[in-house]
Amino acid sequence: SSLPFIPGYRIQELIGHGGQGKVYRAVQRRTDQTVAVKLVSNKQLQFLPEHDYSRILERLQSEVKTTAKLNHPNIVKVFDAGACDEGIYFIMQWISGGTLRDLNHPTPIELANHMRSIVNALDSTHQKHIFHLDIKPSNILIDKDNQSALLADFGLRSEEHTSELQSRQY
Repeated sequence: SSLPFIPGYRIQELIGHGGQGKVYRAVQRRTDQTVAVKLVSNKQLQFLPEHDYSRILERLQSEVKTTAKLNHPNIVKVFDAGACDEGIYFIMQWISGGTLRDLNHPTPIELANHMRSIVNALDSTHQKHIFHLDIKPSNILIDKDNQSALLADFGLRSEEHTSELQSRQY
């Protein structure tokens, strides 16, 4: 399939896909910086609980602002979000090493260090009343350069669920 067109970015290749969309490696034309682009297609959007496109867009924009507040070394930075012909996209920090799920035979020490990083990231988000709700190996990215783990993909969820979650705490 052909690569999507997103203004201001040169999409280079598809690097993965999951339940919520496809992820591409791209270069921001203005800065020449490599970024990750997550694209949630219009087809996938119609299966979300709220079909109203403008409400979904609003929610994504709010999520970008929420995620941008999470300035933590073990959380993937989200720079922007918007809509293009194919759907809705997120522009995120490029992390070069794949996911925890892809990691071949990590040592117990490597695994423990990655888990410590993720727990620290979660502690930081929970203090801000932001909950991830979809923690799994494919949402933990590994930065090859400094061997650290970063939590990715807060998905279509953030502060809206906070009151619901807090009312369930016991």
